[in-house]
Amino acid sequence: MENKILNLLRRPNYTPLNAAELRPKLGLTPSQQKQLEQVLGQLERRGQIARVKQGNRYALPVDADLVPGRIRMNRAGVGFVQPDDPKFPTIRVSFDGTATAMHGDHVLVRREVSARVPRRPEATEPTGRVVRVLERARTQLVGTLQRGKQFLYVIPDDPRISHDIYVPPPRDAGRPANVGDKVVVDLREWKSRHTNPEGEIVEVLGPPNAEGVDMLSVIRQYKLALHFPKRVLLDAQSVGSVVKPAERSGRTDCRSQQVVTIDPDDAKDFDDAICLERDGAEHWKLWVHIADVSHYVQPGSALDQEAARRGNSTYLVDRVVPMLPEALSNELCSLKPEVERLTKCVEFLLASDGRVLKTKFYPAVIRSQRRHNYREVFALLQRRPADAIEQMLHDAHQLAQKIRRARFKAGSLDLNFPETKIRLDERGRVLRMEKVENDASHQLIEEFMLLANEAVAARLMAMGRPAIYRVHEAPDEKRLREYREDVLTHHVACGNLSNRLPSISLKRNATPMTPSGTAAT
Repeated sequence: MENKILNLLRRPNYTPLNAAELRPKLGLTPSQQKQLEQVLGQLERRGQIARVKQGNRYALPVDADLVPGRIRMNRAGVGFVQPDDPKFPTIRVSFDGTATAMHGDHVLVRREVSARVPRRPEATEPTGRVVRVLERARTQLVGTLQRGKQFLYVIPDDPRISHDIYVPPPRDAGRPANVGDKVVVDLREWKSRHTNPEGEIVEVLGPPNAEGVDMLSVIRQYKLALHFPKRVLLDAQSVGSVVKPAERSGRTDCRSQQVVTIDPDDAKDFDDAICLERDGAEHWKLWVHIADVSHYVQPGSALDQEAARRGNSTYLVDRVVPMLPEALSNELCSLKPEVERLTKCVEFLLASDGRVLKTKFYPAVIRSQRRHNYREVFALLQRRPADAIEQMLHDAHQLAQKIRRARFKAGSLDLNFPETKIRLDERGRVLRMEKVENDASHQLIEEFMLLANEAVAARLMAMGRPAIYRVHEAPDEKRLREYREDVLTHHVACGNLSNRLPSISLKRNATPMTPSGTAAT
């Protein structure tokens, strides 16, 4: 029925009709009127159709000059709506035009038509006003409880939510609430931006300086699930704890190779590994192994559905909220030393200068020989190798640096920004802050992982397979003009910056490379 409704509304000669008038046009019986109204409501909430106020008639949003999209707010309360249809540009919504929308909401925006101002092309930036909130991004907020003269209110932790939430005294919140406590608020319906939204305290987290309250606030704010549903745990337990003999069938046996992992010293899971061997005087063979999660997370399974709901693992200062249960993330899908693990492997034949001559892809089974952290690898690179594995890492370092130099020579950017790691004591308090250096040990792994990513991207493109890419959109014309003027003040000549240069490639692979500005995920 949804497709029939949308096809009718897309007709060139369609004029807005109400539900009663739509029914016979769709060939529905009077008994289907209620079902029609339910489907119309669903389409309207998703922003696929719009209800015109005059006579509750329905039309496509674009025909009513309405655009559905996701609104992002800044700290000043200004909204920026990213339309659902990627053909539309981002729409700016002023502070007084956001209605009752909050950051992240799915909204319906009426576009405004502004006169073009000569010599000010930036004045043509699309603007609009929110006419309806289609779906709330969140139904709960975390904030600090405060008391006014006559009422209690909660100041949201998220600075992009500029309205305080009025709340009654908490009931059944698990513990008493005091002014200054961090609390979780269940939002009620908010009808007008001329009044503050209202809510109800459903959980009292405690004083903000109490142990663990800061992390708990983050967890509640972003609805991070600390526990897995029972059916997901049962699904994870059903795969067992070791690689079964039957699971090795059809896989290349790499168990005898000198496979090693290199990760941070506090890593709980190891999802990539490498091995390097000489192949004659002028060639190297490199194996890059990635834990084969897809073997255990089958499409449509409880594990798959839960992983899709979580989207990713979340790393907090004091813990990790994993995407998969520990039976997988820290065990079978972690390339621990001295145990068999299933992987996806990219095998490279490399020239002595790091050029890729040949690639192969296959499922494999490995048995990691050693687990190293970055500090250990950096230290051993400063001394003579003591055994075969250390010699391999010295060779890998030399090869990685050649690849790295060639990459920068070809135009790659060195985006080495400072990184800081926070160390906590046993009570969760900050013990010290450490600067993380991107040294030779990090670069060793980084270069080989980049090789694997490029190889996979090229293979997918050559096969014409759909894949997820990170695409850098065309830069804003106003910012390009400002950048051009800044460059010219330094007496550096530049032409038309909106004309992108041809893609630059190291031509490592025999198959076509990824276009410049994209990277396989």
